[in-house]
Amino acid sequence: MVMDDYYRKHDYAEGRSREYRSIAIKNINRKVPDDVLRDALYREFHKYGEFNVKITHNGPDRIAFVNFKYPETARDAKHDKSGMILFDRKRSRSPSAAAEENGSSKRSRTDDSVQPLEHVRSIADLAKCFPSQWSGLLCLKNSGFPCRMHLLNGDPSLLDILQEGDKKVLRITQRLRLDKARLDEVEKRMRGPYCLMLATPSSGAEELIESGGLQSRPVKNLLTYLNQKEAAGVILLERGSNSWVLHVFPPCDFVSGILTRVAPKLSADSAKEFLVAILVKN
Repeated sequence: MVMDDYYRKHDYAEGRSREYRSIAIKNINRKVPDDVLRDALYREFHKYGEFNVKITHNGPDRIAFVNFKYPETARDAKHDKSGMILFDRKRSRSPSAAAEENGSSKRSRTDDSVQPLEHVRSIADLAKCFPSQWSGLLCLKNSGFPCRMHLLNGDPSLLDILQEGDKKVLRITQRLRLDKARLDEVEKRMRGPYCLMLATPSSGAEELIESGGLQSRPVKNLLTYLNQKEAAGVILLERGSNSWVLHVFPPCDFVSGILTRVAPKLSADSAKEFLVAILVKN
């Protein structure tokens, strides 16, 4: 792991280890908005304890400083062996004193904020925290289910897969059984490029329904069908030479576990009419 110059000069040159409360996150995808980055950092680090985030801009590049209240929690976060992948890139975690120094730099613009989702207790509130990134129809056989999707985590650039060719109709052609082996495989694929999205009911898809010769059904009907089959819907997508899979999950223990990583205090009974969509490489 590459250490910041400050520590090489001040600590290791003196043959001692210095306490630190901040770690620097670098190599950040430029397409990721600051608010989405802050939310992702909160979800990554909230398990270590109280902290705040500074995002420093220097030209087109950014460094996110995660500032902990106690040195021991900063040390635990830095030495986490699981590594960290945000928005399809692996990140280094370096101790840093630069959060305060760079914050006063005339060349940099620093944004002080923490965007915890500790206050979110309902699916409706969760959806309000993330803008809608896609709106259209989920289709099964001759039924169309109008919905919108909110990006909760993952690589925003992958949303182009849903938007290429103006994809407003996503057709479920297969099912994925909700057994442990298959769910473990989905989680494994989420270590690579992925998108995690919340699908909620929408309206205004009459033209799509009519042009597709479909019957309009509420999202809760699709949810009921998937629960009865104990399965997730599978949508196959292409992007160039690569194939992708969009898994559409009804509320279940697997979904609850994923959503509580985003909003730790989310109530399991906060809403019944929603789905969770996970886009991964096939």
